[in-house]
Amino acid sequence: MNSFFKANFESASNQTVIAERAPLPSELRQSRLPRAVRTAWDTEAPLVASILGAALRNDPVMKWVMNDPKEVWNYFYWMHQKLFAQYDLVHMSRDGKGAAMWLPPMTTEQPVNLVKLFGLSLTILKTGGYQGFKHYLSIRKSFEQHHPHEPHYYLHAIGVRPDFRGRGIGSLLLQEVIERSDRERVKIYTENTCERSLPFLQRHGFRVIAKESLPDGGPTVWFMERLPKHH
Repeated sequence: MNSFFKANFESASNQTVIAERAPLPSELRQSRLPRAVRTAWDTEAPLVASILGAALRNDPVMKWVMNDPKEVWNYFYWMHQKLFAQYDLVHMSRDGKGAAMWLPPMTTEQPVNLVKLFGLSLTILKTGGYQGFKHYLSIRKSFEQHHPHEPHYYLHAIGVRPDFRGRGIGSLLLQEVIERSDRERVKIYTENTCERSLPFLQRHGFRVIAKESLPDGGPTVWFMERLPKHH
């Protein structure tokens, strides 16, 4: 599980393709993915939320903010619908066992959209109460202090349903954006909130650039980046 908070960015530029019939954006994005992975459609928020809710319900930061682990589903449903689906970088395995949420590189960060931030705040208040909302503000402050300002791919969340871990699904979900990062020479950034995920991310080239324990007895966060490899 990664950041709650980067709420509003400029839309990525659409790629222009000259052909007898220019491929639709959906066809382009699907063609670049490993065969076992596809882009989630805008209407698939319930499925994405179900995958990530099951995968991350025991994530230390999620448990610190949410009173009920089942409410993690609501968080990812909201994030997919309101923020991530528009960028066509929510990927899922074709068998519905794993999913990842990404944001593309941006040259500048935009001011937080207050309407969207208000909606997220209401979601946190509903699922975590006053104490959870207080913890959310602490996380937001910490994450904003560490978030890089230069263009980067941002991995917000990645997860595999518990009964299907260890089968390479997580690696497939990383593959396309890692290859794109290397090709474009743009780094990847993420906040890792689960210690057992460190070896997995490190195997794929991520390194820890900062580590912080959240206040009031909160969990530890590892801030990580993966620099592009030059071929």
